[in-house]
Amino acid sequence: MIVPKNSPGDVIENVELLERLPRTKTRPYLWRARCYCGNEFRAVPSDLRSGRVKSCGCFNRQSLSKRIRHGASRVSGWTPEYRSWAGIKQRCSNPTDRAYRNYGGRGIAICDRWKTSFQNFLDDMGLKPGPGYSIDRIDNDKGYSPENCRWATPDIQNRNRRSVKVVLLGGESMTFKEAAKVVGVSGVSARRRIKRHGITHQEAIDFYALKQSLR
Repeated sequence: MIVPKNSPGDVIENVELLERLPRTKTRPYLWRARCYCGNEFRAVPSDLRSGRVKSCGCFNRQSLSKRIRHGASRVSGWTPEYRSWAGIKQRCSNPTDRAYRNYGGRGIAICDRWKTSFQNFLDDMGLKPGPGYSIDRIDNDKGYSPENCRWATPDIQNRNRRSVKVVLLGGESMTFKEAAKVVGVSGVSARRRIKRHGITHQEAIDFYALKQSLR
């Protein structure tokens, strides 16, 4: 498959690509782009790819007001919230992104409300509760939307990974590793039993929980 170098929605440095403008007799084609500060401008593709152009020019201006037009930017660059939004768009929509295979490549999409509007994303999600939080999908098989996203800590996100098995113990949901520790067995021993008897993770925890209650 031939992947285009760039397409609308891609983010390069501090710039989001909006529209490819056709070439004319006097100039090559340009990108209509949006700077992290909210300003729209036009740029030569090679200047963006090489890093010669990293903003609309606001990095070199002295006026702070022109750096904060969309209400969520900082002088030093994008806010954490804007970076999260831009990252979502990249991994869901850009086939050249390293994470695309695990997101857009397997059908994970960003909802229409967020796809073209950072402000909608910010209105729905609010600011990060703290520096240790990042965007998390509640259901890993569904896309990014207000109903399926939250700000979460790494511990919560680790529990939500597709590779993490979640079981019930005493009516409480916990990871297989946590449950194994509670019932007094190592995760290695519990997995050996699963493999040996062809049972589920839940059945293994139920077995060890019953064994523990009979002691």
